Amino acid sequence: MSAVSDINNCGPSLSQDAQALASAATSRQHLLSRLANLPDRSVLSAPMLQALTSAWQASVQADQDYVQWARDEASRACTPNDHSDSGYRKALGPDGQATAGKKEFVRLWNPLADQYGLTGYKWNQL
Repeated sequence: MSAVSDINNCGPSLSQDAQALASAATSRQHLLSRLANLPDRSVLSAPMLQALTSAWQASVQADQDYVQWARDEASRACTPNDHSDSGYRKALGPDGQATAGKKEFVRLWNPLADQYGLTGYKWNQL
């Protein structure tokens, strides 16, 4: 995500990064709601649904933790690569879980997408 990179580099959008990440978390919450209410969701395998659900839930948490990191860096003299910040450290676990879930979903989805002529994805598109 570009906001995370911008925070890490004390970039030019630092003052807007917290809002961008908060918006991303809200968008993912909306996607989770839509996924839970998806008609015919039983067509997707339970492992596929679980991977995508857990990925998006973890992404929401990571985004919220990164918001705190962005606010911390914006409120003081930003230090490039400040990985000692508590918001940054808290985001690492959920961020890793999100990545693992996204990769698992893509591993399960793409063969079906190929078979049925559907859109395939890369993990970082989710």
